Amino acid sequence: MFLTEGLLATLKDESELAGVLAHEISHVTRQHIVKAIRQANLLEAGQDLASAAGKDIDKYAKVTDFSINILSKGLSREDELDADKHGTLLAARTGYDAKGLYRSIETLTARKQDEVFLARFGKTHPPASDRLVLIDRVIANSSLSASGAQLPDRFQQAFR
Repeated sequence: MFLTEGLLATLKDESELAGVLAHEISHVTRQHIVKAIRQANLLEAGQDLASAAGKDIDKYAKVTDFSINILSKGLSREDELDADKHGTLLAARTGYDAKGLYRSIETLTARKQDEVFLARFGKTHPPASDRLVLIDRVIANSSLSASGAQLPDRFQQAFR
C-alpha cells in the first residue's frame, strides 16, 4: 500500500486521508490482490518462485510482470467500487467524516486533467460519478453520518 505525494497534496483534511487509506486497506482486507493473482493463474508461479529462491528468473519475471500490470492497469472496476464501499464504512466507523473519500474523489476528478501525476487515476479507477453515487448510497443505507471528524488544521500542520 502506498500514497503518492501528488495525491497527498490534493487532500484537505484528515477525513479525506482516512478515506483514501481505508479504501486501500479494504483492498487488502477484501483480498482483491489475491483474487487478481488467482484469476491470472499466478498463484502457482508465486509458489514456484518461493521454492526456487531466485534460481529461476522466468518465474520471477512472471510475478514481476503481474505486479507491474496491476500497478499500471489497476484492479477490476468491481474491486475498486467494493473498496470505496468498505473504505467509507471503515473510515466513518473509526470516527472520521463519512464523506472524506467522497471529497477526495471529487477533488481528484476536478484536477485530473490539469495534473500529469493524476492522469493515471482515471485509467485505473471507475468513473468518479459511479463512485460518488455508490458512496452516497452507502452513507444513506447505513447509520453513518457525515458529522465525523475532519481535522483540517491538524492535517495541514502535519503535511504542509
